[in-house]
Amino acid sequence: MPTAIRSAPGRSSHPRRSPDATGARLRFFPFERKPERGAFCFCLSLGLSLAAGCRGPASQGFVVAASETAAPSVARSADKALERRADAFAHYAMGVVEDARGENDQAIAEYEAALKADPANEPLAVELARRYLRANQPEKALRVLDPLSNQPKASGRLLAYLGMARQALGRKEEAEAAFKEAIRRDPRALIAYRGLAQLAIEANHPEKALAALDQGAKSPDASAEFLIGLTEQLLDMMETGKTSREQARARAEKWLSRAWALRGENPALFERIAEGWRRAGFPKKAIEAYSELLRRFPPRLSIGEALLRDRLYRLYLQVGDRQGARAQLEAILRINPTNPFVHLMLGSIASEEGEYAKAEESFRKAILLNPDLETAYYQLAGTLLAQNKPEEALEVLGKARSRFKPSFLLEFYTGLAYGAQEKYAEALKRFTAARIHAEVAEPRRLNQFFYFQLGTTYERLGKIDEAAKALKKAIQLAPRYAPALNYLGYTWADRGEHLEEAYELIRRALEVDPTNAAYLDSMGWALYRLKRYKEALEYQLKAVKAAGEEEQDATLYEHLGDIYQALGQKKKAIEAWRKAYQLDPKPEIKAKIDKAKACASSQPGAPQSPQTAAPQPVGKDASQASPQKAPRAEPKSDPG
Repeated sequence: MPTAIRSAPGRSSHPRRSPDATGARLRFFPFERKPERGAFCFCLSLGLSLAAGCRGPASQGFVVAASETAAPSVARSADKALERRADAFAHYAMGVVEDARGENDQAIAEYEAALKADPANEPLAVELARRYLRANQPEKALRVLDPLSNQPKASGRLLAYLGMARQALGRKEEAEAAFKEAIRRDPRALIAYRGLAQLAIEANHPEKALAALDQGAKSPDASAEFLIGLTEQLLDMMETGKTSREQARARAEKWLSRAWALRGENPALFERIAEGWRRAGFPKKAIEAYSELLRRFPPRLSIGEALLRDRLYRLYLQVGDRQGARAQLEAILRINPTNPFVHLMLGSIASEEGEYAKAEESFRKAILLNPDLETAYYQLAGTLLAQNKPEEALEVLGKARSRFKPSFLLEFYTGLAYGAQEKYAEALKRFTAARIHAEVAEPRRLNQFFYFQLGTTYERLGKIDEAAKALKKAIQLAPRYAPALNYLGYTWADRGEHLEEAYELIRRALEVDPTNAAYLDSMGWALYRLKRYKEALEYQLKAVKAAGEEEQDATLYEHLGDIYQALGQKKKAIEAWRKAYQLDPKPEIKAKIDKAKACASSQPGAPQSPQTAAPQPVGKDASQASPQKAPRAEPKSDPG
């Protein structure tokens, strides 16, 4: 029968159990992260109870036992061992408390005292080493790990941290040996695989780094957390240019798919997998994972839900799903209806969808909630311009001018507003001021969109050489920027200049947008100027068809009439001109109709050759009415 033996003086006796061959040893396992309140309260109470010598349940195994026949010296030794370990536990418990308070230095001091009392406690040594490494104190980590690393039963985890300490101290060969031994003892020692990969990267051997991660991924019993950890290391390599995007994405897809199948019910793993999909460039899979996380584990705090929905909205935009993005933003507004940035984003989406009234409402709310949200003023001005409200746009920009310093965007949007009022000289002043601001502080703003607007303004002022120079700059910056290709091509064709080059520019515009009615009309007119009338008619009929009933334009029919006349088809020419006159009763169109009728009356039945039937150039005033000559490139777009 077990019997109580005497403790150290002043301490109560404890129930004993028969010792094993080596003697029982107190063991406790440090937490990797801050424990829950109940956990550290339990540790504190138990540690203090042991330190005070209170009776504890024998089933816990925290006391050292002695047999009935044990010698008094053995009992005294057991009592001293118990006292040391109780003291160690008490220090550890206090460390947990300091951790919970956020007092890291005090927590480390308590853990150091605990390890001093129980130097063979491997979990505590590893925990302390982990903290030293996090505090950039690898020499201290090495000091606590080295004595235990030579033990036959040293764990792979301990050896992995030993490798990290050696690596931090520049002892790379020793670090590699520690990592490899850690993997031999524990094939799921994630830290060791990551350490080997990092060593290979530092030695400029990315293929060895990939091989180390591949070795870990081959483990048949790899957990979801293990596979996620490998993927995170892989994506770090990809983002720092240490491995190709193709190699990283192929592996990430396999490893994250396996992790997703093994994820269980841990919401933290859901989130890490979703983030991995995002980083690896699989936004649709990231959306699936984040959506599942929200559905199955809705955050208890509204701020957590808002953060997840913010990530989702960005992913939806990435895949071009504006409606999905809008749904997430609207959900965030239900949580926080006074968030000006959410209103701003909703306005941007509505603007992209062509819902300008909704966009205007959202931008105005954003400004009301945060009058210092500068970009909202320019977004609102662009939306007003899209609704043909230049006066209101200038009013908004005036408020911005009184609140903010002069900037590229302020001058640029003001230029657009004056251009919409056909005040081209004032618009040119603003665009010039915008260019000066950009050249000093934001050269990236001087893109194809800016030079297109500048070029069209020069053209409206009759400064054709300056217009061509600006439009060529836009094309140089973006060789497939169709608006500039078409505008310059039509400008030259309308003036009868550089006709072959004009034809080539318009052809390139049609390669980008082959069904654009304005571009088809430009091609018809360029071919007309080149006297290729049959080809011109083909393109002009396509232009009329592409415009449809909703986008009928007088210039399309005027050009069609001119081409029919050049082909000697007078009746069709008059019919087309009449349609043009109905859409825009310009006197020059009426003059063409009257002249054709008079000619037909004076020479009934006399055919006209195409060469003699070709009319004089339409003229500058007429050409400005064409749909392609008046595009004010979408003012809602940010030129930067």
